[in-house]
Amino acid sequence: MRISGRVRLWGAIAAAVIVLAGAVVTVVLLADDTTGEAKAATRWVPPPPGKTCPPEGRPVVVAYFEQRSPDDPMRRAADKLRDDEKISTIDTQTQEEAYARFLVIFRDQPELTKLARKEALPASVSVLPVDGVSLNELATHLREVLTEADSVDTGGCMVPAR
Repeated sequence: MRISGRVRLWGAIAAAVIVLAGAVVTVVLLADDTTGEAKAATRWVPPPPGKTCPPEGRPVVVAYFEQRSPDDPMRRAADKLRDDEKISTIDTQTQEEAYARFLVIFRDQPELTKLARKEALPASVSVLPVDGVSLNELATHLREVLTEADSVDTGGCMVPAR
């Protein structure tokens, strides 16, 4: 059976969306344990496209929100996790931010970026666990707590921004 170029292109778009969904770009705030006030933390960003998690990277759990308007459920989820004792850092990515990152990652493939739609990309919440909490334990916890999330994945990576 012969696969048409259009089917291959849509397959490439679907694969690109999956890759992009794992990339999260935001500024991170941590709660100060002694005062309870928010303070600026190390900024964590996704590794460059196509790269594996480097030694200085930290694995993260990512919850994806793929509803028609995913940003509000994503924000509610992030708010719900702010005081969670299993989480050290929370990063969020709106649908618009995911689309902007997609356009940057695939800027050398204009046929792909021309067909991409913002609505096809999920909003997401990425979380770094506290020491002593495994990614699998945190993923299970997020699946229980974040009932609005469409999926939870342990395949993310964040590195300190330079």
